[in-house]
Amino acid sequence: MSTWFRTYGFTEVRPDLLVGAYPLDQRDVALLASMGVKRVLNLAEDSEYREGEREAAERALEAAGIEEYRISMIDFGSLSESALEEAIDLLDQWLTDGVR
Repeated sequence: MSTWFRTYGFTEVRPDLLVGAYPLDQRDVALLASMGVKRVLNLAEDSEYREGEREAAERALEAAGIEEYRISMIDFGSLSESALEEAIDLLDQWLTDGVR
């Protein structure tokens, strides 16, 4: 498991909804897969990844059969109302569908 994932981790905030760090490598993704995660909503910007991490995460997610959706949001910034609405609508649909 990556140091990033181990340090910041994640938690279940309600049945079928986990919130936390974004996965960086195959071991991080394997842990999510073992917990039954089928979809990930990634709010990180590309600039938050070190060289090669984004590509490694994409390959691992694909290999594990976990769908990834991305909505880039700036940490600690003025969050876009439209991006927040998009994220909420997407998560609401996933929860309605019973997808973890």
